[in-house]
This record gives sequence, C-alpha cells and structure tokens, in this order.
Amino acid sequence: VLDLPRLTLVGDIEVTLENHRGIIEYTPERLRLALPQGELIISGEELVLISLAQEEVVIRGRIKSLELA
Repeated sequence: VLDLPRLTLVGDIEVTLENHRGIIEYTPERLRLALPQGELIISGEELVLISLAQEEVVIRGRIKSLELA
C-alpha cells in the first residue's frame, strides 16, 4: 500500500523480502537488491536464491548483516 519493502528474517539462515525492484549484485557472499527507495545489502556466506518472483525474493545461507543504503 505504501510502496515500502517488507523484510522477514528467520534467525540467521533465511531472509524474505517483499516489494523489491530487482537484483543489482549477487555472489555467494553478498546480495544487493533494489528497493523502491535505495537498496538492501545482505552479507554472509553461502547465500543462495531459493525463490525469485516479481516482487518477492527468498535468500538462504549464513546471514551476517543487513544494510539499508
């Protein structure tokens, strides 16, 4: 409704992000996702895209940090 991202974190193993605008960068250690206003940077180890849909993405791995930029 407000065109804002919705982030769900399950421990340090899974992130679900709704209302994203696409992938900017993807490596096993870093994932950058475009948001309506800025981007989300996920850092960790063995990051894997489990699901990628038009407005939702699910990432699993050892998540070490999340940063809004």
